[in-house]
Amino acid sequence: MPWKSSGTSHPGVRNAKRLSPRAKLALRALILGVAKTNKEAGMVGGLHPAYVGCLKNGQLGKDFMAMQDNKLDEKLIETSQLMELFGREALNKMGGLMRFSADENIILRSAQDLMDRAPTTMKIQKHQVESFTLSGRDAKEIASAMVESAKVRKECAEAAVGNFVRIEDQKQLAAGVEDAA
Repeated sequence: MPWKSSGTSHPGVRNAKRLSPRAKLALRALILGVAKTNKEAGMVGGLHPAYVGCLKNGQLGKDFMAMQDNKLDEKLIETSQLMELFGREALNKMGGLMRFSADENIILRSAQDLMDRAPTTMKIQKHQVESFTLSGRDAKEIASAMVESAKVRKECAEAAVGNFVRIEDQKQLAAGVEDAA
């Protein structure tokens, strides 16, 4: 015979002070989207679907799900994104102090801080330098390529200074040779 109650929740859920590991598992399955229905969540946690529904709608279950949801949201925001968000907020605050403060010292300090952080006006320029190393084999290949390049440069020195025959010049030579003949 099915359980009947005047209230909406199961007596085990109504009187519970903490959630069982199975209940937590079922509720996490719902939060993460592993289970789309109470029946699927019940199968994951080994609980009856009606009990999962009571857990989900009960205060203890709602609190647990809200806490888990907040934890997920916190993990989704990475530290760099959080620092960027706070950095923008601090920049706005400092800009407001620079513009609207009644104290000249605060205006001066905020203006100096903002100048030090701007890429074009900062006191210390930060540059990234990357180094590389060559192996002995790489150095030999570069040296042989330079020697070969020097040989070709000597052989084709006339082309380097622009002293080379163009097609139009050849036509004129051919025409001049025919005229002379």
